[in-house]
Parts: sequence; C-alpha cells; structure tokens
Amino acid sequence: MQSPERVNKIALVMWLLGLLSYAMAVINRSSFAALGPIAQDHFGVEAAVLGSFAVMQLILYVSMQIPVGILVHRFGPTVVIVTGGLLMALGQALLAVAGDIWVVVLARVLVGIGDALTFVSVLRLQAHWFPVRQLPIWTQVTSQLGMAGQVVSVLPLALLVTTAGWATGFLSVAGATLLLSLASIVLLKDSPLRKSLFVRVMSAGRRSRRTTDTGTIRTGSVFSDMAAQFRQLPQLLRIPGVRLAFWVHFTTPFSAGVTLMLWGYPFLTGGVGLDRSTASSLLILTVLASVIIGLMLGPISARFYTFRVQLVVGSIVLIALSWLAVLLWPGTPPLWLLIELMIAVALGSPMSMISFDIARAFTPPRQISLATGFVNTGGFISLIFTLFAVGIGLDLLDAGSPETYNLPDFRLAMAAQFACWIIGLAFILRESGLAKATQAIS
Repeated sequence: MQSPERVNKIALVMWLLGLLSYAMAVINRSSFAALGPIAQDHFGVEAAVLGSFAVMQLILYVSMQIPVGILVHRFGPTVVIVTGGLLMALGQALLAVAGDIWVVVLARVLVGIGDALTFVSVLRLQAHWFPVRQLPIWTQVTSQLGMAGQVVSVLPLALLVTTAGWATGFLSVAGATLLLSLASIVLLKDSPLRKSLFVRVMSAGRRSRRTTDTGTIRTGSVFSDMAAQFRQLPQLLRIPGVRLAFWVHFTTPFSAGVTLMLWGYPFLTGGVGLDRSTASSLLILTVLASVIIGLMLGPISARFYTFRVQLVVGSIVLIALSWLAVLLWPGTPPLWLLIELMIAVALGSPMSMISFDIARAFTPPRQISLATGFVNTGGFISLIFTLFAVGIGLDLLDAGSPETYNLPDFRLAMAAQFACWIIGLAFILRESGLAKATQAIS
C-alpha cells in the first residue's frame, strides 16, 4: 500500500494533467480571441460570419452538456478527456490549412465537441482523487486557473500568427494539444484503483472484449441512459431553485465571454483605438483578475451563503453599470475607465460558479448531474445570443470589417448585452422569491 504522502503526490499529478487538459480546451475554444480582424482578413468574411463560427461552437458545447456526463459515467474521464483532446487537435490542424469556409466550419465543429468533452470530465476526475470535503476548493482552483488559458490565446497565439503566419500558429496549437493528449494516454488514471489508458489498451488482449474494469459496455444502454435523463427534465424544471441557478448562470458570465472570446479585442483596437499591446494587456488583466476573484470568492460565498443571490445581483449590476459608463462616455473612454471595465467584467466567471452551489442546494441527489448540465447551459445560451447579436449589429451598421470598425457603431452593437442582463435579473428576482417560499435555502 502506498503511503498517504505518495498518494497525495500522485493525486496532484492527476490534477495537474486534468488542469492542463482544461486549460488547453480553453485555449482551443478562445483561439479567435485576439484574432478577429486577422481571421476576417484571412478568410475574407464579414463580422456576422465570424461571429457565427463562435456561435456554432458554443451551440455544440451547450447541446452536449448532458450527454457528456453520461459518457463520462460509462467510459471514465480519461477516455473522454483524451477523445476531446484528439478532436481539438484535428480541428485546429484543419483550421491551419483551411481554404474554404466549409473546412473552417468542420474545424470549429471538431473543436467545439472536443471542448465540450473536457470540463465535466476533469471535474469527475477530481472527484476520484480528492476527499469530498476538498472538492469545492479544487473545483474553484481548476476553473479559474484553467480559464487562464485565455492568456495564451490573447497574446502569444496572436503574436505567433502575426509573425509566423496563420498555418504555423494553429498547427502549433494542434501539436501542443496532441502532445498533451498522448501524455494523458500514458499517465492519466481515472482513479487510484485503475490503470492508465495506455496500460489498459496494451492489456486488452488478455481480457474479454465485451467487458472493461467497470463492466459491460453496451452502446444501446448509453442512449437509453440519455433518454432517461432527458425525461427527468420536466420534473427538474418544476424546482424554483434549479430555475434560479439557471438564470444566475445565464446572467453572470456571458459578458466576459463576449469580451475574451471574440469582440473585446476588436472593440478595444478598432473601436476605442488602442494599440495591440495595450488591448492585449487589458484582456490579460481580465483573465488574471478573474483568477484572483475566483480564489477569493470561494471562502466568501461559503461563509455568507445566505447572501449569495444578493452577491450575484450586485456583481451583475456592477458589470452592467461599468459597460454603460464606457459606452456613454463622451469621446474616447480613458484608460482608467477601461481598466475598471475589465476588472468588473472579470467578476462574471467566478460568480457563475455560485449557480452550481444553488443547484446542489435544491436538487435531489439522484438528479444533481442532470441539474448541473442544465444550469451550465444558461451562460452559454446568453453568450451565443450576444456574440451573434454584436456581429449582426456591426454588419447592419456597415461596420462589419476591420477597415470599417468605429467607436459609435461598436457602442450600439455592444449594447446588445443589456438585453440579457435585464431578462436575467428579472428572472433571478422572480425565482429567488419562489425559492425562498419553498424554504429550500436556510
């Protein structure tokens, strides 16, 4: 038997591999973050088309949240993480050499599916390696440090594409993703009781092909499990606390996604008129601030859990007011105001994690996985709407290309975010009252 110290070291190695896998997924997801204008020039497309790439990828992510949980349960987190990594590597390689739009679409589909497979798998991996009482801490740390992968997309990748070319930049991302997937095949283990995927594959000939360590794998049962899960959704939606959690996730993180994933860099450079270095630094500030806020928020939300809805509402109001100040500022917004905006936007991602705490407080244990997947779709639905709305808005204003970007039109287009804040806040206040009436939150 291994000593506790040895087991702890192995658990940290498994966590690190999972963290790197999630960070790599974030890099792949947000690889257009600082490349909006470059991508438009490279493929010769308008803003709405560029936005549709991100929207399509996110639609795939949202639609797969519940199925991914079932796949992880059936096949184990390592298999799903590795599959996600290989799909993302293939997608980025295709994007590197794409000459036609249909190839770009296929590439983003592969990246979107691979990304969707990763985060839930990493969370399940952690549950097998750390004590239950430590899981909230590790989840917050993994989420925020993993999201720091956006820093790579914002600055190093953009610099590499600019200096070495489009193909070199995206082939580099594909290569790094592939190498990490190969390392996961050799080193990553689902739990202390299981071997690595490499060892299991190599010894497969000495076992029955019809069974694995977890039992018989029957494809039909996977689909029946999915059907059974989906049939529970109506019952789940009758719980006010679950609906509250959904709207919290719907309203908190999308502005950070809009800023970091696609439109922040064009807004800061083509709209406000900042140079590339300053714009990239502001986006990196958002990522770093999000990490710091997330690490601080865990203990705060745990201690003052009865005020978590008020905490969420306050953060949403602060983000919305910060955008309002920037969009209504006469002339070019000053740098100090843009810095404040980036820090305010950084609140969104950590605050969205509170939605899962709310869901767990209201959901019966047998339905927690389904509730988590459902709640996780909220922020991505609002993000999909906003990404597409900004692109459509710029095109309608004849400002849909880097040559025609300007601050007045960006102000109007970015105002699309307020629709989601208004709708989300209204439902949060409504469902919060209904949830309190059920006395499910102490």
